[in-house]
Amino acid sequence: MPDMRISFAIAVVAVATICVMMTISVSIDAQSFIRTWGSFGTGDGQFKGPTGIIEDFGSNTLYVVDGGNDRIQKFTTDGKFILKWGSSGSGDGQFDNPSGIGTDLASPGYVWVADAGNNRIQKFDSNGTFITKWGSQGSGDGQFDYITGIAVDKSGNVYVAGVGNNRIQKFTGDGKFITKWGSFGTGEGQFYNPGRVAVDLKAGYVYVADVAGRIQKFTGDGKFIKSWGSPGSGDGQFRTPPAMAVDLAGNVYVADGGNDRIQKFTGDGQFVTKWTNLGMSSGGNLYDAVDIDVGALKKVYMTDRDHNRVEVLSAAGTS
Repeated sequence: MPDMRISFAIAVVAVATICVMMTISVSIDAQSFIRTWGSFGTGDGQFKGPTGIIEDFGSNTLYVVDGGNDRIQKFTTDGKFILKWGSSGSGDGQFDNPSGIGTDLASPGYVWVADAGNNRIQKFDSNGTFITKWGSQGSGDGQFDYITGIAVDKSGNVYVAGVGNNRIQKFTGDGKFITKWGSFGTGEGQFYNPGRVAVDLKAGYVYVADVAGRIQKFTGDGKFIKSWGSPGSGDGQFRTPPAMAVDLAGNVYVADGGNDRIQKFTGDGQFVTKWTNLGMSSGGNLYDAVDIDVGALKKVYMTDRDHNRVEVLSAAGTS
């Protein structure tokens, strides 16, 4: 995989954190900051450019994609190391620049990893045991051209976004192709280098962010519903390809890295509030974040690639 492609995909995936339910902008400070862990390295609990992150609701654990180390690390939600798996390569259970991760609602559940450099999805059990894989480089059904996002719905279907083909593909949990939508462009249902994809676990809506500075909302079968956002720094505008997450109430959190903030919206795109980076007691920076997830207990997890750590914030008080 050429260095330019990897650098671009990392940029497309970049950002992330969250909001507090107020009508004004609020800073991320000691009242919202909970904890952080991680440092640069190859040991347990260390990272080399962490990318994807997600909470497993069924087991109250957290999976982190340790992209530079080509592995997955599993933690308790308060940062205690549990296990790890993966190494560099193209074999089963190996990775080449993994970029994202998804889980289902079962307990214990399954884990799907976007193995971007190998243009495939790998499925594991909750202990990291390899189950199956699918995908290769190309533009056909079930093929990928650098994966940037992955999400799993309440039925265990897997949605995959990729920058090269500018589309979303939907699969069963075992990799059977279901449908696809999207093409290159800025029109409704088109994508200009899509980044993250997120799913509303209750209503089943699918949200996709792209470089055009917007969020698009679809049904689970790819029917366009609406979009919002444009380039800029105002409320509801974005300056970089945003990462995002959907909470259990259907609110959408968008990491607007170029503006050093997180914006929160209703599921229909109505602006609710925003968080700025000012006063963040942990010393982190919203621009450094690559992925974001909102947990069942309104904890917000983000991967801070440049500082090689996980940040945990509180969303208590939001609706």
